[in-house]
This record gives sequence, C-alpha cells and structure tokens, in this order.
Amino acid sequence: MSRIGSAIIKLFLVVLGVNCIYTTTLAQTDSTAAIAYEEKNNYLTADSAVTVIPLGERSVQFTHYKYGNNDSLFLISLHNNEQTAVEAAKLVLQQTGGQLLVLENNNKRNVQFSIKKKWYTVDPNRIFTDAGIVKTLQQHHCFNTTAAAAVKEFSLQLLALIPTNIYAPIAIHNNTPGAPLTIYTYFNKPLEAIQVYADSTNDPDDFVLTTDSLVFNRLVENTINVVLQNNAETTDDGSLSVWFGYQNKAYINCEAGVKNKLSQINMLFKLLQIIQQLSSVTQQQL
Repeated sequence: MSRIGSAIIKLFLVVLGVNCIYTTTLAQTDSTAAIAYEEKNNYLTADSAVTVIPLGERSVQFTHYKYGNNDSLFLISLHNNEQTAVEAAKLVLQQTGGQLLVLENNNKRNVQFSIKKKWYTVDPNRIFTDAGIVKTLQQHHCFNTTAAAAVKEFSLQLLALIPTNIYAPIAIHNNTPGAPLTIYTYFNKPLEAIQVYADSTNDPDDFVLTTDSLVFNRLVENTINVVLQNNAETTDDGSLSVWFGYQNKAYINCEAGVKNKLSQINMLFKLLQIIQQLSSVTQQQL
C-alpha cells in the first residue's frame, strides 16, 4: 500500500536483547480502505479434493483447494474455528492462484478422537513435536502413550501433505482482540523472537511470524508487523512454526484479528508477492 508524503520515524529499541523496531507514521495520504483486493469477473475457481488421515478411530478430513496452476503458493488452515482466515485466503487465491489445505473440524479449534471407546482431545497446531504432543494431551487431561503414538502418526501424515518444493508454506490464523496475543506480546520474549517490527498504524492483532530472515526483512520494508522467530531457543509447544524452525526451513504464519478480514487479505497479497519474488531468486541461484 503506497504511503505518499508519509513521514516515517523509526525508533530502534532493544528490549531484553530483542532488536525491536517500532515505526510510527505521522502523515498518510492513502485510506485504510484502499486495500489490494479488488473484485474481478475473471477470478480463478478452485478444484477441490478430499484427503482423509486416520487419528485413532476417527478419520480427519482435509479439503485441498487448488486455484489455477500456481504451485509455488501453499496455504494451510489448522484451526477450523478461524474462518475469517479461510475466507481471506480464498479471496486472494482466486486472483493469484495457489493451494489451500483446510482441516475440516465442524468449526472447532481442537480435534477429538477415540481409541477403544476412550476420548482424547488435541490442538492440531500443537502436535508436530514429541514435547508438543505430550503437552496438548496433558492440557486436555487425556495423555497416555497409546494416544501419543496415534497423534504422532497423524502429524507425520499431515506434514507429508505440505509440499517440499516451495519457498515457504503460509499458515493462516485468527485471534481475538488484544491480549494475550498481539505483535507487542513478542517484545518481551527474547527467547521466542530474534527481532520484532511493529508499525503503530497497523492493528497489533495483525502480524506475521516467520522463521526466515529474508521474509522478515521484506515485510519490514512493507511496514507489516512481523516477528522473526528464535528458532534455536523458542519454546517447544509443538506448533508448525517450531517444527519448521527446528528443521531450519522457511515458514510463515499470517495472523489477523477475527474481524480484520481486509487486513488479512492485504497481508496475504503482500506475502504471496514476496514468496514469488524469493522463489524466483532461489531458482536463479540453482
């Protein structure tokens, strides 16, 4: 989004060892309504396919949407109660092309399954490390080794659905307004974040978390709130970002307030543009 005539003041803060950049815009000529998304009559329609992964005695369904032939862009939705993100992703992919994988769970965040008539619950974004599997089962008061083994196998099959020939997958999420999760949350967490950039003109609920410094730098250039994860020391909560960080692979999480669909559309457009640019540079270097 252009900011012609804007005066930018950048204050570089060091908070407990975290390099935090706080930006405030003094003047701005464009409207917040001037988003990148535009209605078009020639938008792409999606081909969809269903994949089922067993989890205990349950079959968990994933819908795989493919828009056009752009295989460099891949988005994933793991929390089925966060529908704003899914709606924003579909609107964007109709114009850019790309893929979207959605875990279908009756608009619920946590996934329930049974083994031998006993029920278990997990957060599907807390299952990608052994420590995360134990924590999420314990948090729902249902840990045992049998359930943990079933969740582990499920997570491995889920990871296999994420393409390996892309620059970075983009996970899409929504949050509720304010604490406990905003861009400012990471200012005081040096073990979680190497760098944090926040722009006062952005809603603090809307931000990107990435494991990749190139993505971080590009987002800073575009004044988008962004966190660069501390891959070596971040808390192992079993999330997809932790797994990709441990693998030293590029990963992006696009987080927006549940009522901020237009903002999430803008962030996704910019992210997809950045990924395509970085993918082109990578291919040229091969």
